[in-house]
Amino acid sequence: MTSPSIEGLRLRYQEAENAIKLYERISLDNLVAAVNELRYAGHHLLSAENENDDARREDLLLRVAHHCERAKYDAKEATIVSLLEELAEFRDERFTAGEMDSVLPDWREFYAKATTAAKVLEESGSVKNFTDDSADKAIDDLLAVRQKLRDASLAINELRYKREKANEAARRSRRKMSRRKCCLRKCVARSGTIVGIF
Repeated sequence: MTSPSIEGLRLRYQEAENAIKLYERISLDNLVAAVNELRYAGHHLLSAENENDDARREDLLLRVAHHCERAKYDAKEATIVSLLEELAEFRDERFTAGEMDSVLPDWREFYAKATTAAKVLEESGSVKNFTDDSADKAIDDLLAVRQKLRDASLAINELRYKREKANEAARRSRRKMSRRKCCLRKCVARSGTIVGIF
């Protein structure tokens, strides 16, 4: 077995760190495993630098490679899970299909992408069973869905606010009209005049 090159390890470490940074922008939950793996990689790398025994040094560098890969997979898996949880929360806000259709006509397509990512994760058992491309595609799809649904959520809430304001104005108008009718009825009752407008 040949030990990985320092440049190759640097690249793996950078990939893992980038995966963690992406996740940090989304959430701070469930990141401990990936950060720990990166810490272990750093520890083994520093130990390898000071190791004189070539066999031990090679073993430490292989551990660095393993920990970097694991950190990357842990961060990607946490990212996918976090995005899926956020999309489930959005779904649970109970927006109606009509509301969704009015602001995001292709919303069903976005949910299909999220469902596909969830199925792939469930079937594979872990992101480490994904190819890097399929995990990255799932993350990119979920990030796009998340942004579209966030934008739609804002638009739907704005529509709901406007509708509530219009309903409140209609209720005030009905109350006002009801008061007028009541006053008119009292006037008619007092005067004994029968008016056929009611």
